[in-house]
Amino acid sequence: MLFTDKKRQMRAKKTEQFVPGLSNGSVFPGLRVVSLQRPFGTEYFITAVQEPGLSPQKMFEQILKYIETKKAAIISQDVFGLPDGRGSKNSGKYPEQLSSANWPVTWLEGHISSNLSGTYIWAVSGSDVTPIYLQNCVVGNIVEDECVRFIRLGGLTARETVKTPPQQTREVLEQIETALKTNKMDFSNVIRTWFYNRNITSWYREFNLARDKYFQERNVFDRLVPASTAVGKYNSTDIALIGGALAVQSKGEDIQPFALPSPLQGSALEYGSSFSRAVELVLPDHRRLYVSGTASIEPNGKTIYPNDTPGQVRHSLEVIYAILKSRTMDWSDVTRAIAYFKRAEEAVLLSEYCRTNELPPFPVIITENDICRDDLLFEIEVDAIK
Repeated sequence: MLFTDKKRQMRAKKTEQFVPGLSNGSVFPGLRVVSLQRPFGTEYFITAVQEPGLSPQKMFEQILKYIETKKAAIISQDVFGLPDGRGSKNSGKYPEQLSSANWPVTWLEGHISSNLSGTYIWAVSGSDVTPIYLQNCVVGNIVEDECVRFIRLGGLTARETVKTPPQQTREVLEQIETALKTNKMDFSNVIRTWFYNRNITSWYREFNLARDKYFQERNVFDRLVPASTAVGKYNSTDIALIGGALAVQSKGEDIQPFALPSPLQGSALEYGSSFSRAVELVLPDHRRLYVSGTASIEPNGKTIYPNDTPGQVRHSLEVIYAILKSRTMDWSDVTRAIAYFKRAEEAVLLSEYCRTNELPPFPVIITENDICRDDLLFEIEVDAIK
C-alpha cells in the first residue's frame, strides 16, 4: 500500500503520537468497550450482552449513559434477540431515544424460546456524524476522517412485503445504492454487507441468484466483491430480509480496500455465493479487517462436520484464526464478533471452546439464527483492528 509523502509523514506522526489505543474494558457486567484513539477523536466499538437480572431497558439506558459521558455520537446499532422496541406494542419498554434514533438501527427479533440477546453500537467522538434519509427514515450515517468517508447503512427492508423474497432482495440492494448515490458514492464503494433472511434455507438459492444478477449489472465482479453475512432471522413482520452495508470512499487515490483469501477455505465465488472471505482497509494509522460470516465449509464448498455443532464451532474458529494470523492479527485484535447458533441451547459451546483453547477474551454477541444450509449449525463473523 503506497502513500503520498504528506501521508507518509502523517502516518509516522500518528504512529508516534496517536498509536491506535485499543483498550478492552468492562464498564458494567455484560458490556465491553473497545476504544480506538484517532487524530480527530475516538471511535467506540460497544458490545453489550443482556445479563441475568438486567432488563433490556436498563441495559440500553446504561449504554446510552456511557456514550453520553464520552460526548460521542452513535453511527450505527444492531440489536439481537429482543422484541422490536420502536413500535407502540413495546412502548415504554425501552429508552425513548431508540424510538426517535438519528442513527440506523438493525433490529433482529429472537425466538420466544431463546434468551440470547444483546446490542452492538459503533460510536465516535470528535467527528461530525451526518444522517442519511430515505423516505423520511434514517437509514444510515456518514462519518469521516482526514483520509476517508465511511457510510454505514442498516435496517433496510422492502416497502412492499407482497413482493417475492428475490424482489425484496433487489429492492434492498437498490436502497443501498440510492443512499450511496445521494452522497456521492455508489456500489463500488461497498466493502461489507449484511443480510438477515427470514426462512433462509427455503430461498437461499434464489437470494444468491438475485444478488448475483444485481452484482453483474453493477460490474461488482470486476471490482471488489464485498465481505458479507447472510443468515436466517426470525422477525414478527412478513418482510423477507433486513439488509445493511458499510461503504468507504478515499479522499485521495492511495487508500483502496482489498479482498483477502481464507487460508483454510476456498473462494465462496466458486460455489455460487457472491462474497469475499474477508476485506481489509489500510489507513495511515491502522488496519481494519472485516471477516465475513464463516461456517464449517471445506475448500471445495461442502459442509464439514455436518450436524456436529462442536466440530463446526472448532472448525469455524480455526478458519477465522487463520485469516487473522495471515494478517499478523489474533483474537486480541477483535473489536466485534457475532456468533450465530441454530440451537440456542448449544451456545455454551463457544465459551467452552475458548476456555479449552485459552483464547483471550474478545467482545462477542451470541444469538440464535438459522444458517444458510440445513446441516450448518454455527457461523461467526468478526471485525479486527491493528
